[in-house]
Amino acid sequence: MMTYNEQLFYERLKCQSPSKVSEILQHSLSQSEYNLSELRVLALGAGNGMMGETLKKQGFSRLIGVDIIDEAQQATERDRPGIYDAYYVADFCNLNEDLHDEIASWMPDCLTTVAARSSAIFRLKLFYYHFYHSQVQKR
Repeated sequence: MMTYNEQLFYERLKCQSPSKVSEILQHSLSQSEYNLSELRVLALGAGNGMMGETLKKQGFSRLIGVDIIDEAQQATERDRPGIYDAYYVADFCNLNEDLHDEIASWMPDCLTTVAARSSAIFRLKLFYYHFYHSQVQKR
């Protein structure tokens, strides 16, 4: 059952971001050698799990959620338990080494972000630099 905020955002305001991002991702994958069921998706700004739910329905099997807001994780556990294989409440601009290594151990090879705060767009560059580059250096 949708919460009031979900109903407002998705039904009344007609936000179709999760389905659109999923469609774009599926289309891109259909033109590559990757199999969507083999990808390990990191959902940055995972929120209440609506994107994760959409990806699961499309056949993505390994989903890792991350959000900076603790209430987002609580909403996911309440409304969509089990959607994510792991869910972390963390600020990607300030990850400690242990949490970085734990998230990296999932070996994510796909990143999504939907309906996240606009500041998250700017943080993606920082995420890419700090997270991805550290993985390249460890290899």
